Amino acid sequence: MSIQELRANWTTFGEQDPLWAILTHPARKDGRWDLVEFMATGVADVANLIEDCKQLVDPSRWRTALDFGCGVGRLTQALADAPETDFQTIVGVDIATSMIDEARRLNRYSERCDYIVNEDADLHRLESDSFDFILTLLVLQHMEPSLSTAYIAEFVRLLRPGGLAVFQLPHALIDNDQRPLLPGPDARRAELTCDAEIVEMAGGQSRSLDITVANVSEHAWSPSQRVKLANRWLSADAQEVVQDDGRTMLPPLLPGERCTLAHIFQAPTAPGRYVLDIDVVEELVAWFGDDGSTPMRFEVTISPATGAAPRPGPVMEMHAVPRETVFDVVERSGGRLLQMTESADSPDWISYRYFVTKAAR
Repeated sequence: MSIQELRANWTTFGEQDPLWAILTHPARKDGRWDLVEFMATGVADVANLIEDCKQLVDPSRWRTALDFGCGVGRLTQALADAPETDFQTIVGVDIATSMIDEARRLNRYSERCDYIVNEDADLHRLESDSFDFILTLLVLQHMEPSLSTAYIAEFVRLLRPGGLAVFQLPHALIDNDQRPLLPGPDARRAELTCDAEIVEMAGGQSRSLDITVANVSEHAWSPSQRVKLANRWLSADAQEVVQDDGRTMLPPLLPGERCTLAHIFQAPTAPGRYVLDIDVVEELVAWFGDDGSTPMRFEVTISPATGAAPRPGPVMEMHAVPRETVFDVVERSGGRLLQMTESADSPDWISYRYFVTKAAR
């Protein structure tokens, strides 16, 4: 994906559902993030990060910070109140004008926080050696490695000698064979409820349903176990027509816990009568309904498609950069890796947080 496509996609995300695009919690899609709760996650993330940084440097000397890929300012605002720091200038940078417009609207620290749109594949508009602290989380993973590695080199250029840059980036997709499994069929027990009815759709039409999923087993579910809300389409005589359609990641659910998710699915293109089968699935293992759990089913009449084909929505790509490549980019840019820690920021990926400094010239 080119930087122009990246900008277009994230501008649309910023217009449609900016908070969810930044933190893609499955239960918060379609405007379901509470703004206060959303911003509080930034406060917690920054506080925890400062604790990690204290083991490497003295953050009380920091005066300037850069939040790269700032979105609506979740981390930028939190940096203004970061414990044991004294930031006087915090710059939030994002590729999407829509995100920056919202960040400026929400800005509570206008005298210290500044937001700028950067549409370039570098950060040339910012001066070298100008930031004590640079932070980016859940950002570099959404761009081509050629772009993310170029920005990492720019972080080193922008960092003041002795400063610290912290960035997160996936290393590789987790192999399905390495994922933990549910202990057995008795763990595949769910209760699904929904207030809406689906009786008719046009061929190829996409819809969204708010579905409440309850874990009625005696075992915890985790996203790392490939447990997702899913749907498939059956013929009127219960034969599979479309095996895999929508997938919605579930948050961790302990026994007895429940959550409500916006699940998006798409009708088959051929007209006829179908059964929409909505269930929980342990990917590559079993649909819960096949092991005795009760799925949710709707008899749906699919009518011929009408009008123009639906316009595709914005795309959120995921990319990994091998850690060896990151090491090389940091070294060639004049930086020095102080620490690398495993990160749980991206559940389907082996991901790391890198702590990088730059020596005095």
